[in-house]
Amino acid sequence: SLLIFPAPIRYVAITILTLGDGCAHIFGMKFGRTPLPFNKGKNLEGTLFGFLFAFLGAMIFVDPLRALIAAAVGMLVEALPLPINDNLTMPLASGIILTLIS
Repeated sequence: SLLIFPAPIRYVAITILTLGDGCAHIFGMKFGRTPLPFNKGKNLEGTLFGFLFAFLGAMIFVDPLRALIAAAVGMLVEALPLPINDNLTMPLASGIILTLIS
């Protein structure tokens, strides 16, 4: 993502990965009670907290609407049971959607 996207898109993509994925894991382990219907290994509480922190972090670099969309896409990709590691797919998906809506 650092090599693919221009600033500030690269900053948003990395912020969504670090804050969104990290907080989803921490809050999901501590407060998670509701498994996601499409991925039993993840939970709703972790995903929502991850989205919140990804959104707040992204707003440092872009306007609230773009931050909202990028965080939603990033956390959706994080929640999906994909065969590819989400550390790769989250920033790519967030960066692509930001590029498309910019």
